Amino acid sequence: MNLLLTHSIPAAVLFDWDNTLVDTWPLIHGGMCAVFEKRGLVPWTLQEVKDRCHESGREAFPKLFPDDWQSALDDFYEYIHKRHVEDLIWLPFAPELIERLSVLGIPLGLVSNKTKVLLVKEVEHLGFSAYFGAIAGAGDALYDKPDPAPMFLVLDQLNIQPSRNVWMIGDTPVDWKAAKSANLLAIGICMESMPEGIDVPDIIIPDLSVICTLLTELCAKTQPE
Repeated sequence: MNLLLTHSIPAAVLFDWDNTLVDTWPLIHGGMCAVFEKRGLVPWTLQEVKDRCHESGREAFPKLFPDDWQSALDDFYEYIHKRHVEDLIWLPFAPELIERLSVLGIPLGLVSNKTKVLLVKEVEHLGFSAYFGAIAGAGDALYDKPDPAPMFLVLDQLNIQPSRNVWMIGDTPVDWKAAKSANLLAIGICMESMPEGIDVPDIIIPDLSVICTLLTELCAKTQPE
């Protein structure tokens, strides 16, 4: 499906955060390595972390460390809390896209499986808190992504009804599954090849510049001749 087939400026745009707007894979990899090494286990490679770490901590860690998952999760967040702000960088075109959407008056929200205290601190550190009308982190809704509950929570706070004219942009299958379950347009930003046997997005884009270009074209279509 081509994004131009949507024909209209979106009613709202929701974003995932990690590795959709900011690059945090090295940080997540470091945290997982710290947890594995403390338990005498062989750490995952960076690619293994990218392939496997999509759920929130409260969903993933009981499966990975059933005997001491809470302790393992505490160790992971201890590592993250020490480094998450200093290691934070935008992905290409992310700030430009957020600013362009804001200028157009499009409501923006964040839906992340990262805990909200970390999420809010990172958004504040980058100076973009004012751009997001609603933010949901892990544990804010009854369930985390891939459940649609946090999507509905953010849309309710934005006073926007779920529809296919609401875009959800994310980089993992849990984002796309949650978006589809909420009847939103699931847009996948994929820097690498798409794995087989997963919930695929409605639309796949290589990077956020595609959305910047699309907005320019859609705005031009709405201008009177």
